[in-house]
Amino acid sequence: MSILLLLILAHLLADFVLQTNRQVRERNDISSSIRHKALLQHAIIHFILSSLFILSWLWIDNRIEHPSIWMTLLVIVLVSLSHYVIDWAKYHIKQLVHSQKLKSLIFIGDQLLHIAVIFIAVPFITDVELTIQFSTFDKLIGLAILIILNTSVASYFMNIILSKLTPPNSMTQITEEEVEVKETDKEKSSQRIKTKSTTSYPDNTDQTGRYIGMLERLLIMILVFSNSFMGITIVLAIKSITRFKQFEDKRFSEYYLIGTLLSIIIAVTIGYAAKLLINS
Repeated sequence: MSILLLLILAHLLADFVLQTNRQVRERNDISSSIRHKALLQHAIIHFILSSLFILSWLWIDNRIEHPSIWMTLLVIVLVSLSHYVIDWAKYHIKQLVHSQKLKSLIFIGDQLLHIAVIFIAVPFITDVELTIQFSTFDKLIGLAILIILNTSVASYFMNIILSKLTPPNSMTQITEEEVEVKETDKEKSSQRIKTKSTTSYPDNTDQTGRYIGMLERLLIMILVFSNSFMGITIVLAIKSITRFKQFEDKRFSEYYLIGTLLSIIIAVTIGYAAKLLINS
């Protein structure tokens, strides 16, 4: 089980934690040479992480034998190359779809394919047998995987779902009032005056909102794990205070509500999964 979990951890680290926005842009570049170079670099990162994790574990567990090391490295090379092929295919499939639902399904399918390849590869690595028993080390790796799923992976997934719901970064309000105007000494009349005001909310170039969401889900996961459910309301209240003014915009309120509820569902689910893992 340790081998499987280490390969999954290496995959998530390479795909989400260590991958920069620049690398993501290059992997989706219209230039074939730039795209293939980025995909190859990505596959190499997968190979380095997977090799480091697996060979270190085999060495600690006294299972390193010269004939099996080469077989293990060959399997890891093939797993890394599968990342290249799957990501290459994903790019071309994404060019054919525009629906956010389909893009979400493509993301899920892409990740399931990567995990399926890892499951297939594990039996070929040394003499390791795949079991469902969790050692203390396995539980720690599993917990690290759940934390990455709850932060970086969830953030990426939510960005796909909510991208078309994102409201504009400005809000325009029009107020109308009736004002009395004195035209002569004896006559008075009234006229309606419209006042237009625009409030702008600049885009965060440093991805502050993304990190706030990640911290929010991490805190909720910890609170669920420790059965401190009342603390979740405090976390959400603190988050809402920073966007209080923007709630006057109905579009932002709906976007915020959908995003927050989705974030809570993910964090609570993973929190319960972490509890089951540790108590197993």
